[in-house]
Amino acid sequence: MLRLYAAMLLLLTAVVASGCGLPGQTSPRDLGEHFADALEGRSDAAFETFLAPDASIYLQGGGQITSPALREYVDRMKANKQLFHRDGPVYVTPNGVGWLLGITRGSSEAAPTLWMEASITSGRISRVWIHFTYESLQAIHSPPATYAANMSKLGLPLPVSWADGTPAMLAAAERYDAQAEGTPIPWRPLLVAIAAVALGGRLVLLRKPTRGRRQLATHSPRTRNGALLDSVRMRRAVVVAQTAIPVQGLPEQVVRGETG
Repeated sequence: MLRLYAAMLLLLTAVVASGCGLPGQTSPRDLGEHFADALEGRSDAAFETFLAPDASIYLQGGGQITSPALREYVDRMKANKQLFHRDGPVYVTPNGVGWLLGITRGSSEAAPTLWMEASITSGRISRVWIHFTYESLQAIHSPPATYAANMSKLGLPLPVSWADGTPAMLAAAERYDAQAEGTPIPWRPLLVAIAAVALGGRLVLLRKPTRGRRQLATHSPRTRNGALLDSVRMRRAVVVAQTAIPVQGLPEQVVRGETG
């Protein structure tokens, strides 16, 4: 029973740790930043390190490629002195993480015309896709409504307020990010659960000694049967003492067993 109580506490601890997050674990925001830096070549790590082996990758316009194909694409960009450049912070989004993206050409920095977003599963990026911003579609005379319909067919969600323009999209991303960052940890339910497990274990530990005391009391001479036997013995002793023949030379108290 004690082992069961310990196992219950370990299980609860694991649930709490998984729900609250332990220090040292890579957050979705950190993972997005590491991936974006590796994609741009800002770090020594290969961007494939942060991708799941079967990750789904979609370039701007909805073309699906594999991780090796993305490596070839990025290498060709570097050969042409082009890079994917993260412009601004990484936001926590309803789908994972996302950030503004631009394509630099040589030493010049182009305005961000893309939005990259990634879904994360088990600490790895399982899906990543790139959208044109609303303004960039207007610049190339591509109907935003048609683009949105095509992305919906591919199952690639657009950012919140995308159709309202990049400033509105970023404002929505900041609001969601702040809400996700400030979500309170449900300490009270966790404390109640811990207290319930602790109380249950305490009752289990107390139950065994109580049962032992009951068993001891059952065999004690002070139980109902034991008291009855004592009463019979006392009556018999009184009768024997009253009918005993005095032994010559000994006090009557000694004969009766009264040693004083």
